[in-house]
Amino acid sequence: MQELAINLNDVQLAIDGDKEVLENILNTVKNQLFNIALAILKNRQDAEDALQETYLKAFKNIHKIKHKQFFATWVTRVLINNARTIQKKK
Repeated sequence: MQELAINLNDVQLAIDGDKEVLENILNTVKNQLFNIALAILKNRQDAEDALQETYLKAFKNIHKIKHKQFFATWVTRVLINNARTIQKKK
């Protein structure tokens, strides 16, 4: 995955509770995340579901990030876990 240009100050604002900034960050990485989900699931609807669940978990758990420079890695791992959960249910 190409390294994403995410502003670390924005990540800190998101961690501190700024939901609008978090939404903007997620929209920045949306296409890359969707492509990963699609590669895993091979189904557009399932990939969209995995992405939606990833957004929900990101909003709920953003405060758990210990190192803001690893936001892209963290959110990608959340997405992969969601995609695998969807695969198991199929």
